Amino acid sequence: MAPIKPQKPLKKDLSKKVRFEGVATHSFLFTAYHLPLFTPFPLQGICTVSTKVFSSAVKRNQLKRRCKSIIYKHNKETQHKRAVVVIFKKDSNKASFQAISQELAKIFKGHQ
Repeated sequence: MAPIKPQKPLKKDLSKKVRFEGVATHSFLFTAYHLPLFTPFPLQGICTVSTKVFSSAVKRNQLKRRCKSIIYKHNKETQHKRAVVVIFKKDSNKASFQAISQELAKIFKGHQ
């Protein structure tokens, strides 16, 4: 009989749990919610961008990809198991990749 592997939590359920039980950190670009995970999985990140921030789907997806790449970069640097939900604000549509990276780095270093 094969051992039972733990299943990753669903993205929708994880997002709700982190937003209601996690610690909120506010920036001028986004709001990030953190919650320690008690699972064998490393850092999990969810990035959301509203149509009010970017009306173009191409720009929204680009911002999400940038956010995910920054989260995965910090995932390699730290061994802390936690979930992060990043919700971008209207001011983030003018921000560069470096500005977003610096703001997220501050949050990750503050919550280690």
